[in-house]
Amino acid sequence: MRDRGIYGLVLAGGKSERMGVAKAELIYFDRPQWAYCANLLAPYCDKVFVSMEHADQISDVPTEMQLVDDHPGSGPFAGILSALKKYPDNTWLIMAVDMPGTDRAVMNRLIRFRDPDACISCFSDEQGNIEPLLSFWEASVREEAENFARHNQSPLEFIRKTNSHVIELDEKQFGKLKSINTPESRKQFIRKHSPGKDSYEEI
Repeated sequence: MRDRGIYGLVLAGGKSERMGVAKAELIYFDRPQWAYCANLLAPYCDKVFVSMEHADQISDVPTEMQLVDDHPGSGPFAGILSALKKYPDNTWLIMAVDMPGTDRAVMNRLIRFRDPDACISCFSDEQGNIEPLLSFWEASVREEAENFARHNQSPLEFIRKTNSHVIELDEKQFGKLKSINTPESRKQFIRKHSPGKDSYEEI
């Protein structure tokens, strides 16, 4: 299952303004969410890093896992670009820290249907809505991404404009990728999912 040359990146550099507390340090299952995401990425990656705006932003992230943004405050695209620049020969499997519903079944589907000949491989729902922040970014995309970022900081817009491989999920599976950004949505998620249970249904 491991593909040499793939590095994982947990996008955890956001300010969490709507949540009011650091989303990376929230616990939905058995560990802080940054660590839960890193653990989810680890089986598929040679190394896993945590993207953050500054080194002391998140408690307990080991120094060797920290990947500080070159341009803090520029959103998730800054974290992705920083990773592509620091390790330009590697493919990156990225995951936003605020999608706790993501499980091994979804990850396995992304691994299985990745297209290394495309710049990016990502998911969409049946209506064509794309989730940009659980995706593969191939090493070949770096220069194009850097040029695009000079004018636009949206990963979604970049995916729409570049050579991307979009993998369709049904409504149930795509719903696992929902971002949890507010205290109320977090309460709803916790009510729906038993604490400590990592749901797994192969797709």
